[in-house]
Amino acid sequence: MKIGVFGAGAIGKAIASFIYSYNKDIIYLVALDKYYKRLENGINVNNIHYDVVVSSDIKPDYLFVCVKNYDLEKSLDDISHFVDKNTVIIPLLNGICAHDVLQKRFPLNKVCYSMIKIEANQNDNGDVITSKVILLGLGDRYNVGEPDYLKPLCEVFKKSDINYKVFDDMLREVWRKWMLNIGINQVSALTNSNYTELKHPYIKEIMLNLFKEIVSLALVCGVDLHLSDAEKLIADLDTRSSDRYTSMAMDFKNKRRNELEYFSGYALKLAKEHKLNLPYNEMIYKLLKAISDNYMMKVE
Repeated sequence: MKIGVFGAGAIGKAIASFIYSYNKDIIYLVALDKYYKRLENGINVNNIHYDVVVSSDIKPDYLFVCVKNYDLEKSLDDISHFVDKNTVIIPLLNGICAHDVLQKRFPLNKVCYSMIKIEANQNDNGDVITSKVILLGLGDRYNVGEPDYLKPLCEVFKKSDINYKVFDDMLREVWRKWMLNIGINQVSALTNSNYTELKHPYIKEIMLNLFKEIVSLALVCGVDLHLSDAEKLIADLDTRSSDRYTSMAMDFKNKRRNELEYFSGYALKLAKEHKLNLPYNEMIYKLLKAISDNYMMKVE
C-alpha cells in the first residue's frame, strides 16, 4: 500500500508524521518542482524529525489533498501527476467545496467526502506543532459501515492512533465541520483568541448565532443539520483548553492569505441563491474582509 500526502502544510505534515510513526514505508509526500525541494530533507512535527520519502512520480492507493482552498484549483494539474484510475482521493480542506471540485476534475476516481478536526500550526520555518487527530471523518455520501475500498486505510488509521469514523451521512459531517469553522475560525481571527479564550460567554453567544444561520442554510440546501448540532458544538468547545490558535487566527495574526471566502463568504453566496438572510455571517464577513483587505494592501 502507498499513501500520499499532497500539500505539506500543518495538516499534511501532521498526517504524514502519524502514519510514518507506524510504518515509514507506506507514507509519501508527493510534490513537484520547488515544493519537492522544500521537502526533500524531511519534516519536523512536534520537535521530532521525520525523513518521509518525497516523490514526484508515484501513484498512491490513497491520496490526501491538504492544500488551502484558495490553492486547490491551481493545484489540480499537479495533483493529476499522482492520480491513476485506482487512486482514492481524500480532501482534508476546510469548507464544503473541495469534494465537488476534485470529483469534477477526476470523474472516474473515488473522491471521499471527508473532514478533519485537529489543532495544528506551522511556523515560518515549516515546523509543525500539533495535537493528535481529534477526528477524521471519511466515506461516501451515505455509508453503512466501512466501505470495502477504505478498509485497508482504516486499518492504518487504527495502528497509527488516528481517531477516525465513517459516518452514516458524510455530507452532514462535512457541513458540521464547516459550521464549526465558520464559528471558531472566524471569531478567533476577529478576536485574536486561542481555544481557551473562545470560551468567553460573549464569544460563545456570537458563535451560536453564526451556527444557527448555517443550520437554516443547510435545511434549504437539503443537508440534515439541526439546532441541536449547533448547541452541541458550543458544548464541545467547553471541553477544549489550549493555548493554540486556529489556522485562520494565525493567518490574520501573520497577515497571510486566508480562507474567509470559503467560510462566511461562501455561505453568503449560497444564501443569496436561496433568498436567505444571514445577518451575523454578513457582519463577520465584512469585518474580517475589511481587516484582510487592509493588511493585504500593506503587504503588497
